[in-house]
Amino acid sequence: MTISKEEFSEWKNDKVTMAIFQVLDTLRTGYMMQLASGATLGDKTAEETAKVVGRIQGINDLLLVDYEDDVNV
Repeated sequence: MTISKEEFSEWKNDKVTMAIFQVLDTLRTGYMMQLASGATLGDKTAEETAKVVGRIQGINDLLLVDYEDDVNV
C-alpha cells in the first residue's frame, strides 16, 4: 500500500496522533530523567541503561517519523 504525502500529513496532524505523540514525548522525558538521576545504576547498570536508552531511541524514531517519497507500506 502506498501512502501519499497528503495522507501522511493528515495522519500526522490528526488530533489522535498528536495526543499519542504528546504521551510519547512525556514518556521520553521521564526516561531521560531516569538516566540523568542515575536510576539505572545498580547491579545491572549496563543492562538497565541499555534498556532505557533503547526505549528513548524507539520513541525518538516514532516522534521523528517523516514522509519519504516512494515508500510503500
